Amino acid sequence: MKNFVRLLKIQIFNPTKIRMLLILSSSLFFFAYTFKDKCTDMIHKAKKAEAKGNYVRAIKILDHAIRVYTLNHELYFERGMLKTNLKGYQEGINDLSRAIDLKPDYAQAYAYRAIAKYDLDDFDGALKDADRSIQLDTTNAEFFFNRGLIKYSIDDTSGAFSDFDLAIKLKPDYAHAHLKRGFIYYKAKKYELALKDINASIEFDSGNSVAFKYRAQIYLELNDKCKACKDLRNSLKLGYEHLYDHKVREMYSDSCNNYHSD
Repeated sequence: MKNFVRLLKIQIFNPTKIRMLLILSSSLFFFAYTFKDKCTDMIHKAKKAEAKGNYVRAIKILDHAIRVYTLNHELYFERGMLKTNLKGYQEGINDLSRAIDLKPDYAQAYAYRAIAKYDLDDFDGALKDADRSIQLDTTNAEFFFNRGLIKYSIDDTSGAFSDFDLAIKLKPDYAHAHLKRGFIYYKAKKYELALKDINASIEFDSGNSVAFKYRAQIYLELNDKCKACKDLRNSLKLGYEHLYDHKVREMYSDSCNNYHSD
């Protein structure tokens, strides 16, 4: 028995074996670090290409990265997000689903898949994903905002208002959330509250043509044609007509062509 214990000690505490184990563990750590570092580098290159408008190159970079690193959830997420932004919604959903398979608690992947499903008018699927993203992360204002958009689309106005309200509490300078909550106030004919939210939205993002359109509508309801026409002009200058439709031009023609405020 003593000989067995002595032999065991020799095997366990053998300096050569210890050195080999240390080298092996260091190599594994280095490999894991290098693997993550290379994936991050690939994502950075893809984002750089995307920022320059070279979407084909961005997707090619991510395609190559995924062929090499087939089990990296971040690569699938980035490609899914990019494809969704390019309106390849089903392809985006496929990649985001793969990211979730690899990382079941991936809140951002659920949130972005909700957006893709929303754009495909799959409101039930979008709402389930939005709910799941919030279950996984209750501190992300964008998750509540996205769910608010979905709820508004299915005529759950009170639910949408609640989510926009929560988004603002989490991020007080969230311009889009102020805009959407303000529009709900406007539809409810609560014009003073609507004006307060739209003013905040414009303060935090003065380049949003929709915000000026909404505020013009409020001013028209309050019989302040001077301010309404000024906002309609600002909306047109910011490109509302090019981005959306001719409603602002029509509103301006109806309300302001024969009105001189300056």
